[in-house]
Amino acid sequence: MQAPPPPPGYAPPPPTAGRFYQPSRGGGRIPEGWRESSKGGVSINGLAPVKTPLSEVFDGKLPPDERWTPADCLAACGGAKVGLLIDLTNTSRYYDASRLPREVRYLKLSTEGHMLPSEKNIERVRHACAARSRHTFLF
Repeated sequence: MQAPPPPPGYAPPPPTAGRFYQPSRGGGRIPEGWRESSKGGVSINGLAPVKTPLSEVFDGKLPPDERWTPADCLAACGGAKVGLLIDLTNTSRYYDASRLPREVRYLKLSTEGHMLPSEKNIERVRHACAARSRHTFLF
């Protein structure tokens, strides 16, 4: 299956776009509702919605059984089968995307909490998924 053409005006981000990390000292606070949310990770037609992983800087605030690092997330969702991670959070403080395996494309689409992504960002997701149709994608 051939990927659809990109939407007008679409320019793919450079390979390192969004790969910066600004943690709070000591990891900052755990996101509201994070502990109550399921980890997710079950692939549905190649898409695996997951809760936001938290880097190891948050470990001191979580018991071992509640930790959910980017490495845990990728392993739970298929390991090497994961080709794209789409981050919908409106911050970069939860984990360092530059530490993801180079085989995993990272797409940062800042979205206000509890809101739907913009139409522009939905188009970016569609295009990114179509371009990598044989992989598992994480949201």
